[in-house]
Amino acid sequence: MILNFTDRKSRFHKKESTFYPTGFNTFFMGNQSAQWINSQNLVEYATIVTENPVIYSAIDLSARYFSDGRVNLKDLKTGEIITQENITSKEFKGNEIVKKAFRLFNNPNVLTSNWEYLQTYIYMKKTFGNAFTYANKPVGFKTDIKTVESLWNIWPQYMNVVLTGKNYFNATDINEIIKEWKWGLTEGGSINFQPDEILHRKEPKVRLRDNTDMIFGESKLRPLQRPISNIALSYESENVVLRNRGARLLMSMGSNTEIGIVPAEVSERDELQKDWAEYGLKEDQYQAMITRMPVDITVIDQDIRKLGIFETIAHDTMIIAHAFGIPEILIKMYIQGATFANQEIAVRRMYQDTTIPEFNDYISDLNQFLKLPDYGYEYVPTWEHISVLQKNYKDKAIANRNTSTYMKDVWLNGGCTYNVWLKSIGLKEQDGWGDKRIFELTPEEIIIITGNISVTNTSIL
Repeated sequence: MILNFTDRKSRFHKKESTFYPTGFNTFFMGNQSAQWINSQNLVEYATIVTENPVIYSAIDLSARYFSDGRVNLKDLKTGEIITQENITSKEFKGNEIVKKAFRLFNNPNVLTSNWEYLQTYIYMKKTFGNAFTYANKPVGFKTDIKTVESLWNIWPQYMNVVLTGKNYFNATDINEIIKEWKWGLTEGGSINFQPDEILHRKEPKVRLRDNTDMIFGESKLRPLQRPISNIALSYESENVVLRNRGARLLMSMGSNTEIGIVPAEVSERDELQKDWAEYGLKEDQYQAMITRMPVDITVIDQDIRKLGIFETIAHDTMIIAHAFGIPEILIKMYIQGATFANQEIAVRRMYQDTTIPEFNDYISDLNQFLKLPDYGYEYVPTWEHISVLQKNYKDKAIANRNTSTYMKDVWLNGGCTYNVWLKSIGLKEQDGWGDKRIFELTPEEIIIITGNISVTNTSIL
């Protein structure tokens, strides 16, 4: 397979001056013509993911772990955590915001389950460096939890943007930078989206060459082009050796005569080539070769191990795993089907260092996109259902209990406020009296905190 990573301009691009602006104002302000990602390169990236087993493994692992994420809802007024089971209770049965929030997360659209939706999101982001979520809602309404009926992942390789022409650095709202998004395989067949209908998240881009580099992210596949090419060539070489099983021979043909060795005729060479094609280790080949031609044979070693193919794949796989934030062991397990003694540690590392931070960031974006806080709620990620993380939750609970015991003693002695106590164990602070020390509280307020403990000011002092 030949991989081409050249920076060809998009076939949709018409004005070179807008893609490679020369003036400062043009560069940072853009213009109102459509700006296209280099779609040809992105289409190549999609091909790589479907054909390169290591890249596919890395992205598929990332997507599988990401799709394990679940959410609860948090009531921002009371601090109460609402779970999926709560919404059937009498208290939340008539709460349309709560029901809508869980429905959108669990069933984002009529074609996609939550599990498939989250995986597709990561496939898009890791393959193309960009992920686009479209919020389907009635025309003319603002995008929020009340109006949005479904969420869709949009294929980034065909997403284009029309800029407003205003200075990026003076913008305080996305509408001041982006006039509209366009999606389609060609310019004439595009679908238009308003800026607030699209949630766009991207991989970081270091290069700054044109006025779309601040809009679009860059795929991790670009800096990995050499290890990707090495792996593709290594698998191709392995496949060739296996497909043509049998010894590789170097033959010289000729006849000994009184005047020396006379080279074979072309017809004799062709006859030997026919005999050779029937020899090998496949089911339809002879395991021994018999020919009437006078030949000298030199055996050429074709041992895959000596060719260093496996070492090349292993080395470049490690580079790719690190780029995607995946412990190398997990890719080995995925590709080889083997188990390792420290696989539990690797799985925990994958969740803690890569998956959970990325999922938390996505949920934070989703909260703002759907404007859930405007209605007094927000999605809260939860990983308590993941068995390998249970030890972490248990350790955290023990630590919080020990911290709470210590902070309670400090609070009872007037050393801190009730809110400082709550904050130390990650709980929501209380307005008003929560910022008072115990000797500033009324007996009723103290009973609220302590339950059935009655403490007087004189006993504290």
